[in-house]
Order: sequence, then C-alpha cells, then structure tokens
Amino acid sequence: MNFAIVPLFNDSLVENKSDSARLVSYYEMPPPPHLAHLVFCFFELAFSESKAPTIYNVLPDGCMGILIKFNRNSPSPPIVLVRGLESEIFEAKVECGDKYWGVRLFPAANRLVLGADPGKIATSPLVHLPQLNALRSFLETKLGAISERKDAFKLLSDFFESLEINPDDADRQVTSAITALMKAGGNLSTDDLLSGIPTARRTLERRFRKNVGLGIKQYSRLYRLRATGLSLISDIELSWADRAAMMGFSDQSHLIREFALITNRTPTELAAEIGIHDFGDLETPKD
Repeated sequence: MNFAIVPLFNDSLVENKSDSARLVSYYEMPPPPHLAHLVFCFFELAFSESKAPTIYNVLPDGCMGILIKFNRNSPSPPIVLVRGLESEIFEAKVECGDKYWGVRLFPAANRLVLGADPGKIATSPLVHLPQLNALRSFLETKLGAISERKDAFKLLSDFFESLEINPDDADRQVTSAITALMKAGGNLSTDDLLSGIPTARRTLERRFRKNVGLGIKQYSRLYRLRATGLSLISDIELSWADRAAMMGFSDQSHLIREFALITNRTPTELAAEIGIHDFGDLETPKD
C-alpha cells in the first residue's frame, strides 16, 4: 500500500517484503518557511531496479500533487504529472528503476497554485491538461537537467517562487479550516470547525470547495482514513474497536464500511498490505 504520497515519514525507507514486490525507498523534506503556505512537503519515491514491473496502490488522502517521473534506464525524458483528488484507491503501474520526485500541495492553495478549478483536474500527464500551460511551460523545458533529488526539489521550489503568491493571497478561513482538520486527524464536525472560524456555514463550505476542490466532509473523510492508515502502522496492537473510537468512527462497523467504500478492502486486508512494509522511523506530520 502506497503511503508515500501521504506526509507520514522523514528520511524513511519503505521495504515491501512480499516475494513479488520491490524495494521502495522514500524520502521527504518539508518546504522552506516562505513556501509553507503553498507546499506541504517535497518527496522522492524510488523503486528498486532489480524487480519486475508491478502495480502500486495509491490511497486517496485529499491532497493534490505535482510529480516528475524519471527512469535512468529509459531513453524517454522525464515527464510531469499532476495528481488529482481521487476519492477511491487507484492503481499505478511502476517499472524497474522508476523514480518520482514530487510535491504535495497544501490543500488550501490548490487553486492558487494550479490556476484552475482543482475539483476538475484528474491525475494525468501534464500534456493532457491544457489548463495548466503555465506549469508545463515552466517545468518541461528544464527537465533535461534533472538527474538527482536535489535538482528536482530545486526546480519545483523555483516554480513555486515564480508564482509570487504571498500567504495573504490565500483564503485565511480555508487555511484555518485545513489546519484545524489536519490537527484533528479529520475527526472534526463542521459545527466544531465553525466554532473557531467567524463565518456562515454555507460561505465556508463554498470557499472551501472552490479553493480545495473537495467539500469539507469529503476532505475530512479522506484525511481521517489517512490518519487511520497511520494508526495501522504506529499502533499495530490496537484493537479494531479501540481504533474506531480513537479515530472518531461511531463504531467498528462504521470503520469497516468506510474502508470498504474508499479502498475496496476490509481494514484487516489493508492492515495486511501495510504490514509487509518497513516504514523506518515513522513520524507524524508537524503542526
């Protein structure tokens, strides 16, 4: 199970120990302070060159991303992809030696960064997304110089700096809502969320969807699933009933239904997939 596009680790290695899978390495770096209102993290996801092509499962987490796909063994140049806001698990084919350098956007900045309705952007190579011409023109002309992680992170940083988007340009109430939901692991009702944000419910919901691309309840649901996935790694001995209560589900049956709807798996099946990975020194996101 791919948690590599979820901000769970710092400098960690992920090893899939099943006979048919591959060594997967993952590196994550927080953004510099002046980009933190746009970027949640930069990351590298790399697949061993010693294994056969396989299918990698990507868990939805309510976040968009920009990724550069590179393979040192392939004559094809690097390509840029945008990750959309899928609401269900999806499969990605990976080849021997594939590397993904990317950035996870801070959700409140989705529209600001992409200059388009984030809810209408599906996961796709950049060439298939004409509404993102500015992003393509900046990145694709410079991909030839990319061969290492530091080069990719520098190029992505340069792109975000070129946008000249200041923190005050973002919707402060949506930013506050996202921050509160992240701190609560997605387990925060709209009423509780509104208690700390001075605006009407419909106004916040409209502005949230416009900037993030998801409704508040949709985003909360996906983020809570992400937080539950983290608990499967960090608290493996926790009972399902206690886990459901800790993560804010009404009961164990509620947790099972949510997993089935979004991942097409039972929690036990998902835990088994997660359990064959070594996540190194797992750390939760910093507030």
